Amino acid sequence: MQKIILSMMLINSVVFAKVSIEYAVNIVGMSMEYKEYKDGVLLNGEDSGYTDLAGAEFNYDYKIQTKDTNEYNAISLNLMTLGGETVYTGSYLGSNLGYGSLVSITSNKIYDLEIGFAHAYQQISSFDIRVALGVGYRFWRRELSAQQIEDYEWFSLRPSISFSYKYNNFCIIPKIEYQYGLQPRMRATGIKDEFKLGSANIMEFSLPLEY
Repeated sequence: MQKIILSMMLINSVVFAKVSIEYAVNIVGMSMEYKEYKDGVLLNGEDSGYTDLAGAEFNYDYKIQTKDTNEYNAISLNLMTLGGETVYTGSYLGSNLGYGSLVSITSNKIYDLEIGFAHAYQQISSFDIRVALGVGYRFWRRELSAQQIEDYEWFSLRPSISFSYKYNNFCIIPKIEYQYGLQPRMRATGIKDEFKLGSANIMEFSLPLEY
């Protein structure tokens, strides 16, 4: 009897649900302000403008909406890839000259993957609120020179909230996302051991405009 009831509930949810798929390809620019400290002393950092690190992001949404309601659930997949140069400010290893004694250019590659689940609340036809929780993975290759290449990687939990406002064929969707890094690690050329990083947390704000 339990199997019959569960089967009927599953069939009912499928029959009375509206399924839709949305996808988007975005051009992305990233501004970097990255600093490394030891005992409170600034050692080195990377800086760039929004056009120095550029790439693309692919978004895929699988939406399930129950009929006669404006709310829906969504499973999302986001893939981002970036590349470009940043300005390194620091010093040569072992020189003891301190921060600022060396300025050079670093080549960067960043890959980011996120899978999430979201629920959207819609009070009026032109406005809805979307709350989501995702799991992400980020990889960052930092090439300071041909002899010094550093690979950073970590997983993260990513709660977010976004607001969507539609007017005619236009839509504005401000979004705030917090990424809490889990066990971030770094590997460097010539060094066997992995470095355990203190944190790798990111606060991200985006403002997409759609037509």
